[in-house]
Amino acid sequence: MHVWPKLRAHKHHFTAGSISSKNKLKSDFVVIGMKQTYVNHGQEFLPGKDSDGSGPRNLAQAATADADGNNSNNNNNNNSGTQATINIPARGLLNWQSQIRNQRRKKQPMIAAAVARQRVHLTKLSRRLMELKQQLTQSLRRFSWDAFMDNEALMTRYTGFCEAPLLSALYRSFLTAELRELYEGLGPRGLTFKDALALTLVKLRQNFAFYHVAYLFGTSTSTANRAFHAMIACISAYFSHDVVNPLTNGKLNIDYINTDKLAYFTNYSNLAIIIDCTEFEIETPDDMYMQGLTYSNYKKRNTAKVLVARSVTGEVVYVSKVYGGHISDKQVVENCVDLWDALVEYNPKYKAEKKFIGVMMDKGFNTHDFLTSKGIEMVQPPFAAKDSIMSDRSLEKTREIGGGRIIIEHTMRTAKKMLILRHRVPVTTVANFDDIVRTVFFLSNYFSYRSGKRPGMTRTT
Repeated sequence: MHVWPKLRAHKHHFTAGSISSKNKLKSDFVVIGMKQTYVNHGQEFLPGKDSDGSGPRNLAQAATADADGNNSNNNNNNNSGTQATINIPARGLLNWQSQIRNQRRKKQPMIAAAVARQRVHLTKLSRRLMELKQQLTQSLRRFSWDAFMDNEALMTRYTGFCEAPLLSALYRSFLTAELRELYEGLGPRGLTFKDALALTLVKLRQNFAFYHVAYLFGTSTSTANRAFHAMIACISAYFSHDVVNPLTNGKLNIDYINTDKLAYFTNYSNLAIIIDCTEFEIETPDDMYMQGLTYSNYKKRNTAKVLVARSVTGEVVYVSKVYGGHISDKQVVENCVDLWDALVEYNPKYKAEKKFIGVMMDKGFNTHDFLTSKGIEMVQPPFAAKDSIMSDRSLEKTREIGGGRIIIEHTMRTAKKMLILRHRVPVTTVANFDDIVRTVFFLSNYFSYRSGKRPGMTRTT
C-alpha cells in the first residue's frame, strides 16, 4: 500500500496529452468530473493494481483498456494531446482511506508508548541539567556556608561570629521542622537553608545592596532578596516560640536569675532586668503625618524607637515593637504590658509578700506611678535637689547603677555593629523592621561578652 504525501484537487477533465507534457515533482490529486485518480511525479495511477499486482495501475493503461472496452477510436500520440475522459469509481479511494485509518489506529499504542519514553527521557535530562546548573552556581559562589566554616577570618569579618562552633550551634538551633517548612514556603528554591542563613547574616552585618549580596553568593538579585526576608521571618518566629521566648519559658523568674547572674549584681537580690530605649535613623517618609510620628526631638531627625530588656544574667530577654521616634520613653514603657505581666506572673511570691521586682533604668524613664502599680521597683540613679550638691552616698549609688547599666549599653552597641541598623533605614524596609530589629538583638546573645571579660562583670558560677 502506497501512502501518498500531498493531495490536491482539480475540478476539470483529464487530458492524456497534458499528462506526458507535465513533469511534476510532487503528487497531486486529480478529480475528473465526479471521479477520482492520483498523479505522482507526472504519472497518473488508479487505486487498483497492475496486472502483475505490483502497484497501482498506470492511468495510460487504464485509459487504453477503457477505450478498448468502449470501442473508442481515440489514438494516443507522444505529444499529440488527444483527450481521453476516464471514469473512476470513488469506492476504491474510500477503501484505501479506510485502510490508512486502520493502520494509524493500530500504531497509536506504539506511538503513545514512544511519546511516554521520550517524556521520561526529557525529565531525566531536565533533572540532570538542573544539577549541572546548581554545580556551576556553587562553583561560582564566592561566599557560602561551607566557605565560612572553613575560614573563620572570613566568617568574623562578614557575619560577626568569631567561632565556627558558635555559628554551627546557631544553625542547629534553627534546624527545626517548622522553620524548614516555613522557609520552603517563603524562600526561593535556588538557595539552601544553610546558604540562606549565611546570606542573611552577611546582609545584617554589612548591609550590602542585594545585587552585591547576590553576586557574592552566585545567585540572582530577586533570589537574594526573597531568601533574606524569608530567613528573617524564620528567625523572628524562632525567637517568638514559647520554648525560646523568655516571656514564656520562665527565664524571668528571679530565683532562676539569681543562680546564674553576673557577680556585679550580687547586691541586688530582687533585680531582674535592665531596660533602655534606643533609636535608629530612617529615611524621611513622604507622608506628612508619618513625618510627624517619626521625627525625634532628641535626635533632630526621623527615627524609629525600640525598648530592649537584658537580664542580669547577660542575656537579651525582650525587644519591644518598633515605634516612631516622636513617642516618649514613658509611653513606650506603658505600651510594654506583656513584659511587666510576665515579670509578675513568674514571680508570684513577690506579689504574695508584697515585694517589688527590681528593674534598672536611667533617669529618663518617668514612669514611677505606672510601674509601682504593677509591683515593679525602679532602680535609678538618685536625683539631685535643685541648687544642692549630691551626697557621697548618692554619688556612689550613681556610679554603681551606671556601672550596671553598662551591659545594656553594650547590647545597643553590639546591635548597631550590624550595619543594617547603623545606616539610614530605607522606607521600603520599615514594613518588616520589627522582625529585623528583633532578629539583630536576639542574635547579639550569640556574640556578646556574656562570658564576662570586663572587670567586675565576672559570673558568680
